[in-house]
Amino acid sequence: MAGGKKKKKTTAGRKVRMTQEEIDSYINYQTIRMPDEIFPIVSKERLACTDLSDHKGDLPVPMDQIDDYVAKIFREINQIDDQFMKHRDGILNQYYRKGYAMRKATDDDDDEQEEEKKEETSWTRFFCT
Repeated sequence: MAGGKKKKKTTAGRKVRMTQEEIDSYINYQTIRMPDEIFPIVSKERLACTDLSDHKGDLPVPMDQIDDYVAKIFREINQIDDQFMKHRDGILNQYYRKGYAMRKATDDDDDEQEEEKKEETSWTRFFCT
């Protein structure tokens, strides 16, 4: 602590054990994958139910390109879901093999750790005096 500055803690590379609640959320997660053949149906059904007369110019693309636009969005959602499912499978594989799983530490983990230390210190003072 040179010059009165606090040394900043870093969470880079540090891992913490996941709570059972976190692991349960991975176990219970249901995928949201959308089949490719549904894209045009979804966009046309949705637009058929919408009165576009007072929304001139509100569509992000011209009407003749709406199917491609919606399909692109759903493909991106599917791609994100695929990445998450791969991550989820890794976490659950670790949990089922070892009985626990680790994840990268976050700033919130540091805050919780500091709070636990403060509580521990206050109880120690209470019982040791």
